[in-house]
Amino acid sequence: MPKRNDNKIKIEEMLSEKPWLTLQEIGDELGISRERVRQIIKQHNIHKGSFTDRTLDEKYSTELISQVKQYLSSYPFDSVEDTAKRTGLTVSDVEQLRKELKLEAPQAEKVKADGLLLKEYIDKKSLNTSKNPYSAEQIAKHFGWSIQKLNNIQRKFNLDIYYPVGNRSSGITIERGTKTKKKSSRQIIRTAYRENPNLSVSEISELTGYPEVLVKRELIVLKNSKK
Repeated sequence: MPKRNDNKIKIEEMLSEKPWLTLQEIGDELGISRERVRQIIKQHNIHKGSFTDRTLDEKYSTELISQVKQYLSSYPFDSVEDTAKRTGLTVSDVEQLRKELKLEAPQAEKVKADGLLLKEYIDKKSLNTSKNPYSAEQIAKHFGWSIQKLNNIQRKFNLDIYYPVGNRSSGITIERGTKTKKKSSRQIIRTAYRENPNLSVSEISELTGYPEVLVKRELIVLKNSKK
């Protein structure tokens, strides 16, 4: 009897310090079977935690945590699931580390990175001045983006690109001699249609960055005005 009580007391002490210990780990420490440990815990209603109760420092080595943090800083736009697979951490632990590093959601980080890339390219190539020789199509192709994505990033980060007269854009400023003027969605859609009258609504939408419903409406107005 005293031996049984000793095991109960020892199990309580072990779990109070390390509630995530497995039945096998406890049994090995006390020299009893895993099943016997389970019976004692159930009989005396002893609280047992789990792996998730551990802190990150208790679950993983300091070196691994440091490596994962470095990985997250270098690839903040990787999905939480992909990071977990690559590092061996659980999804919840990766999310916890992202919070510690004050990282936004992966998709938001990817957009932020794209914005920085575009800003650097604008500064490097003087795309916000009359020296810009590139069209929206050429800039988008440089990054492997659609024109719509280029336009969306410009708007989100308020980045100016000046296009020579005749080069279509999404309404961001175009160059007209010494003065600058913003083109409206109507002007851009109609210009795209006049230059390429065989384009479909979806193709004009992709080219200009405006939704198909807006393109369709403008084309109807344009065609009716010709009658």
